[in-house]
Amino acid sequence: MEKVEDKAINTSVEEELHSSPFLKNIAIPVGLFLFSFLERVFFILGNLDRKYPFSVFYYGDAMKYHDYAISLMKGALYDNGIPYHPPFFAWVMAGIYYLMGTPGQWAFSGIPYKIVYALINSCVCVLLYYLALQFAQKKVAIIICLLFSLSFGMCVLSATPNNENVYLLILTAMLLIAVKNRVLNSYKIAVVLGILMGTGALTRAEHLVFLPFLLLYFYINKEKPLRQSQKYYVVIVLFTFLTLAPWMARNYIIISSFNAHYSTGNLELMSPFVLVTNYGPVNFVMANNQTAQGGFSREILNTLSGEASLNLNNSQHRHYFIHGYREGIKWILQNPADYLWLCIKKVSISLDAMALGFTSWDVPSGLNGLRRAVDVFAPHNNWFKYPFTLLVIAGFIFSLLKDFRKNILFHFVVVHKIIVILLFYGYVRQILSIYVVILIFAGFVFEKLKPKMIKMLLIVIVVGALIGCIYDGVTVANPKNYTVSGSSDPVTGYIIQDAKMEIMLKKQ
Repeated sequence: MEKVEDKAINTSVEEELHSSPFLKNIAIPVGLFLFSFLERVFFILGNLDRKYPFSVFYYGDAMKYHDYAISLMKGALYDNGIPYHPPFFAWVMAGIYYLMGTPGQWAFSGIPYKIVYALINSCVCVLLYYLALQFAQKKVAIIICLLFSLSFGMCVLSATPNNENVYLLILTAMLLIAVKNRVLNSYKIAVVLGILMGTGALTRAEHLVFLPFLLLYFYINKEKPLRQSQKYYVVIVLFTFLTLAPWMARNYIIISSFNAHYSTGNLELMSPFVLVTNYGPVNFVMANNQTAQGGFSREILNTLSGEASLNLNNSQHRHYFIHGYREGIKWILQNPADYLWLCIKKVSISLDAMALGFTSWDVPSGLNGLRRAVDVFAPHNNWFKYPFTLLVIAGFIFSLLKDFRKNILFHFVVVHKIIVILLFYGYVRQILSIYVVILIFAGFVFEKLKPKMIKMLLIVIVVGALIGCIYDGVTVANPKNYTVSGSSDPVTGYIIQDAKMEIMLKKQ
């Protein structure tokens, strides 16, 4: 009788555990967050560049954002107030500096800030889990999040100041809300989406171009006539631009003042109407001209004016800054074959992101490679990008066949990103900025597997993740060091950080 009672008690306890809201809704995402954060901490501490404010694998605009944040704290204008860069991440950095103190006040100045960036990226992992549950079973959602946690590319974004990290958080939140409310019938949801859309644009300017795709997604999923549902679309647009409005007003005042003081002689006036940045035209012409190679390059500025850095007091630079779209389109129309070849180069460069592997050792691609100008590291051993890309393409197709109306939003994200790449530069970091969607497509393939195969895959990835994380933790005691080579500054002799650079792992 006692054995029967014990069995009944054990059964009831087991059922209670399985039905526990905590275990169902909180334990798994909390566990994924902690694992993701731990892996990023090991990555940061496991490299000798941990004291620096940036990573050897990604310099980008790190110091520009740092200087921008310092200027904000001092109440001073950065770059004379010209909105070259989207401001939101600089605002975030200024907030971090306000709470933690500015670099230099810590003995190991880079580490505390990198820990904060790692926390941000780990929050993305939690949102990704809930997003994955919108189309996949729990086991597949965990697999996707473990791959995100171990991703070398995501670890790199967690170790340097960059807007891609914050953008991933905004994008994932927006996708989650949009998919859950794809039949839009709530003003509150429309307001939140508008604010996220505006904030995303203030983080990465090209995000504003995603607005028509978002509205189209809701139109495709509408259940009521357009007359009844269009009011929600109007609210999204309204709050997108209300979010941008203070920044637009600030730009109008600053640029009008700049024109009055610095646009003299043969220098053209700049338009004071700027939604986010006015860097688009000059970026477009730098990306599309006879000297362009697919990645970031200022060569056209140097070739025609003798100055490689943008100088708005230079009449040629000012012309490109204002009329860059016109000049770039002119070159494209005159050289369609060259532009087609250039587009292939841009896509090829961007797809190098698919070669980035897992753990702090970038398994299986390794830590020897190239860091292109203002971009993330790309490994020389890049065979992994081919099967990984095929996996994602398969998921791209499967998701259309499974539930077209629900899943088309993920396809819109990819299409939007491809358009941006073809119009501007090929960047590894462009693909990393939508990495959650890349993994979502991989998840659609995993969903096609039989239950036993999914369970086996989960076990393999969990075991691999634990081994990889433990190994990363153990090797923190002997941090990795690198040999770097690239263009050097003729005055200081130091390597130019935002130029092309070869990176080689030093033997321990």
